Amino acid sequence: MFTKSFVITIRIPNSTSLKYKRSVVKSVIGKTQNKFNVSIGEINYLNELNMSSVGFAIISNERKHIFEKEREIILFIELELLGKAEIIEIVNDENKI
Repeated sequence: MFTKSFVITIRIPNSTSLKYKRSVVKSVIGKTQNKFNVSIGEINYLNELNMSSVGFAIISNERKHIFEKEREIILFIELELLGKAEIIEIVNDENKI
C-alpha cells in the first residue's frame, strides 16, 4: 500500500478580506473532495489575506494510481483557480506501507 501527501501553496492576489480568501479556498477544497474523494484541508496561512496552503493525502494499492490522481488534482485545482488565484508551490511526500 502506498500513501502520498502533498501541499499546494496558493497566492490569491485580489483578496481584500479573509472572507473572500476563505470562500475561494473553501470552494476549491469542497469541489476537489467531491470529485476525487481525497483527504484535504487548509493547513497554513490561516489568517493571511493573500496566501493559503492546502494539504492532501492519497492512499492506494498502486503507486501509478497515486501519481495519476495527484496530477489530475493539480490540473483540476489550476482550472478552478483560474482568474482568482495561482499555485506558487507544490511540496510532495511519498511513503510505502
